[in-house]
Amino acid sequence: MRIAFIGLGNMGAPRARNLIKAGHQLNLFDLNKAVLAGIRPGTPTVNCSTIDPQTARDVSKAAAAKGVDMGDAPASRGYTGGFGAELMLKDLGLATEAARQAHQPVILGAVAQQLYQAMSLRGEGGKDFSAIVEGYRKND
Repeated sequence: MRIAFIGLGNMGAPRARNLIKAGHQLNLFDLNKAVLAGIRPGTPTVNCSTIDPQTARDVSKAAAAKGVDMGDAPASRGYTGGFGAELMLKDLGLATEAARQAHQPVILGAVAQQLYQAMSLRGEGGKDFSAIVEGYRKND
């Protein structure tokens, strides 16, 4: 099966590799606004981009207008290395912005952003959430 695959970052690339290993042919796209221009109607399409909710809805709507069904690809467990603080910081920023646009407070989200920002400034941006405690240990 030929699949259009959008988003080749930390989560998308391993998924794309697994689909290729399973024998599927992929058209790969990453960070390209013209991605839907060459996709034929009916082409199975997966969007693994880490983008804000409105952009995801816009991409899905544009795909539907071309007769392309955009499949959901939620994050799953199973990849080694954990989800680094830099990635969490980016996602917290996207979530905070979405909440701001919806006029919803995210008080604890702001606190989480500060914790992950501190991790990043300590040079621990590649580590997962369990390294947050290191910032407190160093201050003892």
